[in-house]
Amino acid sequence: MSYASLSVKDLTSLVSRSGTGSSSSPKLPGQTRPVKVIPLQHPDTSDDARPPSIPFDDILSGWRAKIKRMSLVDWVETLFPCFRWIRTYRWSEYFKLDLMAGITVGSFSRSAVSNESEAKTGLSGLITGIIIGCSLLFLTPVFKYIPQCALAAIVISAVSGLVDYDEAIFLWRVDKRDFTLWTITSTTTLFFGIEIGVLVGVGFSLAFVIHESANPHIAVLGRLPGTTVYRNVKQYPEAYTYNGIVIVRIDAPIYFANISYIKDRLRGYEVAVDKYTTKGPEVERISFVILEMSPVTHIDSSAVEALKELYQEYKARDIQLAISNPNKDVHMTIARSGMVELVGKEWYFVRVHDAVQVCLNCVQSSSLEDKKPSFLRRFSNNNGSSSYNDLQSYNTLLKEPLLPVEK
Repeated sequence: MSYASLSVKDLTSLVSRSGTGSSSSPKLPGQTRPVKVIPLQHPDTSDDARPPSIPFDDILSGWRAKIKRMSLVDWVETLFPCFRWIRTYRWSEYFKLDLMAGITVGSFSRSAVSNESEAKTGLSGLITGIIIGCSLLFLTPVFKYIPQCALAAIVISAVSGLVDYDEAIFLWRVDKRDFTLWTITSTTTLFFGIEIGVLVGVGFSLAFVIHESANPHIAVLGRLPGTTVYRNVKQYPEAYTYNGIVIVRIDAPIYFANISYIKDRLRGYEVAVDKYTTKGPEVERISFVILEMSPVTHIDSSAVEALKELYQEYKARDIQLAISNPNKDVHMTIARSGMVELVGKEWYFVRVHDAVQVCLNCVQSSSLEDKKPSFLRRFSNNNGSSSYNDLQSYNTLLKEPLLPVEK
């Protein structure tokens, strides 16, 4: 059964017959007027109805318009690759259009890729297009994670050039603390970003500086054989100390943050000094503590008060404190605080050797006094010959060591 719609002529004849209907045609009972049907417009398939083709002149005019709109940058991007690879491969000698078109494939970046791939003809563009089309059609599931991998490779390649391995090895050999700081900063920057990495690095640097300032280097000094020079006994094992005398050098400014540490170390040296090579008369305990203060560049009021307390502790244990070679500012601070009068002017020395000679003379005197009979000790005490107050004039007369130096 066909449901094709009526044509225009059929509909017109049908309407005219229904409107002028003759009297001879009787109307059947129940017959109604026909319904007006809207005709369906069919497309015209004749040759005259086809759209006109674009003439060749219009194509050229479009290209001319595009050329007119090109800027200087567009011309450079278009012509520079051509001139570069024509000069490289000397194609101007052959005048072969297929070779010139083969290496210049559009943009500068694609031409550079073709050049690095050693492409010579236009067939390379065709092969590239086929490979890309096959990849898009069949290999997209395989390339699902390539963007992330490529980004990771780019980041790793960029970061690997920023890591100075030689510097890390140098820090490991020179200073383990600096290497630790370098490792912490690099790791934090790698995982948390440049801002957090810099903040963490600065924080650890400040922590190291505070720790170094609060725990300064303190050394026990000994005399080098055949000289009047006193150096660190750990650095110079041949240096020797004297019985009953401790010589301590503080290699940092003294202030409120490190004075507690210095006091604890000084208390510990009273016992630990016995393990070094000692000379002089045999005594049972420490009688003198000499502070070498030439490296001390600054001392604050809290440190001065702590030194006063330390002097009172020494005095209670019958230990005399001596100070050697303080600089001008430190000496002025100590003088203003009243510590010079508290300790005694006769116990301030220019050289460590002078302080050692005075203390050693006192140790020898006390050792001789212990060997005297009781009535002679009482007689010397009444005359006051061994009083410490006589040492101020004696300090300026000492030029040579009192004990013979072993060679």
